[in-house]
Amino acid sequence: MPQSSLRVLVILAFLLLTSVECKRCSCPEQPPKKTWTEVILTELYFTLETFVRGFLMGYGSTILQDLLLKGKRAEEEVEKTKQFGLVVGIGLGCFLVGSSIFVPRSWRVAGFEL
Repeated sequence: MPQSSLRVLVILAFLLLTSVECKRCSCPEQPPKKTWTEVILTELYFTLETFVRGFLMGYGSTILQDLLLKGKRAEEEVEKTKQFGLVVGIGLGCFLVGSSIFVPRSWRVAGFEL
């Protein structure tokens, strides 16, 4: 094999190896690990979000159901409905937070991704 052909093969091999290394270097980095305080704050935020969603769903559905089924009423009855809605909202919020123990957050979030 002539010397020039060997040089070309060495150069091609070098270019091939460096291009493979460049592809390895350009791959996305692993996300940085979170500290324990970041993990706790993240989980606290998502727990609070789940509770607020449950509360709003329970309170809103109670008020909506009462107003749609009973229609126009006195102010005293509306206040009772608001108090009942508050209790139902807190109950549903607690239920959703408790049920999130059995359903991981990644599964709940996956339903909202497009």
